[in-house]
Amino acid sequence: MNGPIRSFTYASLVALGTLVAAACSDDDASGTSSGSSGSTSSSSSSGSSGSTSSSSSSGGGNACEPEGTYAMGKATWTSSGGKVCDELAADANRISKESDITLTKTDATTYVSGEPGATNDTPVSFTLDASKCTLSGVEEPQSFMVDDGAGNEVEITLEGTDTIVISGKTLTFTGTGQVTSKAALDGVPCTITGTRTGTKK
Repeated sequence: MNGPIRSFTYASLVALGTLVAAACSDDDASGTSSGSSGSTSSSSSSGSSGSTSSSSSSGGGNACEPEGTYAMGKATWTSSGGKVCDELAADANRISKESDITLTKTDATTYVSGEPGATNDTPVSFTLDASKCTLSGVEEPQSFMVDDGAGNEVEITLEGTDTIVISGKTLTFTGTGQVTSKAALDGVPCTITGTRTGTKK
């Protein structure tokens, strides 16, 4: 695959977690590794396969209280292999940066994530398991067109799942994105996984 990755990068990556992606312009996101594609849709494409993170309770006998603003470090993305996911993970690492994220409680067991000041932020709804102080969210699937390496446009779909574990004031985010295609595409299906940690303000 010699064609450039479509500029779905940013929109896509935000998806694999609003928490994982950092605000950046489409221009910044679009120029990247040559090659196949991989994309996660802004905020959704993100993720999807199930990611799991070990659960831990808030500790110290404190109640689980996820709501608030967290100062998050950069995300680290890895690929299961294949050109599409390798390039997608590389792009995600390239644009990742520190940023704040918020978790807002909407009912007894539901929280919505957000990134203050981000213009292309796509909130993700999370369900809380208070016994483990763990939140799980599913991102809306996103589809993109990529070059199959022979000059043909092929559609890929990125589906993602996100897991947040709260331990005291520490938030650990894990996002998993599953890339699939109905057409034959080298290296697909494949998976990208991103992790990110932060501290409650």
